[in-house]
Amino acid sequence: MNIEEVLETIGLNEKEAKVYLTCLKTGQETAYNIAQKSGLKRSTTYFILEKLKKHGFASVKKTPRVTFYSVISPTNLLLKVEKQKDSLEKILPELDRFYHEQPHKPSIQVYEGRKGVELIYREAAEHLKKGKEVIYFGSTEHFLSEYKDLLDLWVETMKNKRFKAREILIKRELKNSDYLKKIAQNKNPNHQIRFFPRDIEFKENDNMIFGHKLAIFSLKKEVFVILIESENIAESYRNFFEMAWKMAKKN
Repeated sequence: MNIEEVLETIGLNEKEAKVYLTCLKTGQETAYNIAQKSGLKRSTTYFILEKLKKHGFASVKKTPRVTFYSVISPTNLLLKVEKQKDSLEKILPELDRFYHEQPHKPSIQVYEGRKGVELIYREAAEHLKKGKEVIYFGSTEHFLSEYKDLLDLWVETMKNKRFKAREILIKRELKNSDYLKKIAQNKNPNHQIRFFPRDIEFKENDNMIFGHKLAIFSLKKEVFVILIESENIAESYRNFFEMAWKMAKKN
């Protein structure tokens, strides 16, 4: 993950991250020069700088002839993000109450790209912390290549022996991987893995079920995740998983 991608994880979009990083490198500068160095249109750059200013990430210094922009330091950026997190945590119980009091309706959300995949895995980790099980089946091929760091994060998460997870995988995909070895080293008896029969194929797709949620991952060139929140659908897929689990091989 590069610097711009990390900045995106704290709420900046791709262009905002690019402008922030450019300003950090150039120091106090005009919108025109920032646009030139960031490779963005002047109008786009000006709009982003004003937005960063509004949210406290940038400041302005005006002179009789020109306006200069600069951004807050990385340390202050971290402090600001931590302050936002603290503020959100204070109102989280009330937000959760609103969410759980609403009439329960099935919902479908689509998340695109790497950030979407990472979001689902972090949500699953929160589910594990509640003592609930996460189940997974499908292809790991894309994670073994493109998203290996997320797979490593999953391995690290499952070191906690209180966490429960079951996976049905395609054994031939793991031939040149150390994933199974790392899982074995965790010695978590609640993390169990079985394998599909040889003739089962998953074309760059995998699936995760936790609580009332079903996450369907499409891991082709245009990566996206469909997250379905429905008690009935999640339970149906869970029943399908249980049937597959009984037929799956232990080694």
